[in-house]
Amino acid sequence: MRFQTTRTLFDFLYRSKRLLVSMCAAGVACVAYGMAFKNDPVFIVGIILVGAGYLIIRKHLKESLKAASQSHENN
Repeated sequence: MRFQTTRTLFDFLYRSKRLLVSMCAAGVACVAYGMAFKNDPVFIVGIILVGAGYLIIRKHLKESLKAASQSHENN
């Protein structure tokens, strides 16, 4: 039961567009703040957030392209 709840929460976080946009915006803000005020830990957290957001977007794009090519082959 606990695994199912964790899995459902992870799927929600993975599929949530608002969360993804918020994560990328927070990452960009952290990077800008870290660069402007010479705050290295905030800069690094921002890089991690932007990188994670990029990887999630990349995975979504790969899945959609794969689905589109499969539907194109079937028609």
